[in-house]
Amino acid sequence: MPLEFYKVLHLTSLFWMFASFGGLVVHVLNGGTRDNNGARKLLAISHGVALLLVFVSGFGMHAKLQLAGFPLWFLVKIVLWLALGGLFVLPYRMPQASRGLFFALPVLGAVGAWLALYKPF
Repeated sequence: MPLEFYKVLHLTSLFWMFASFGGLVVHVLNGGTRDNNGARKLLAISHGVALLLVFVSGFGMHAKLQLAGFPLWFLVKIVLWLALGGLFVLPYRMPQASRGLFFALPVLGAVGAWLALYKPF
């Protein structure tokens, strides 16, 4: 597959992942709980599939770019990916954190974009 394919898949998957996060935060802010299985399952499945696609497309780009080993900026992006995966449970466990998460998520996305564009280290 060409590099552009992986870039489009990566960005589309990121949009999907952040949409799932937004849906979860709004669900919790509107009083939704884990017991509401319909919304919870849909959001969890879409978040998980999107994370998998982000992971696969990220490593696909890594292979296409023929990077030597794993640069530090790439490792930081993997840590960011892990954080975005783990943060999905936060709104249900700490509903009061949902508002802060709503505003922190775009910042995390911007950090990831900055790392990908500028490769600072």
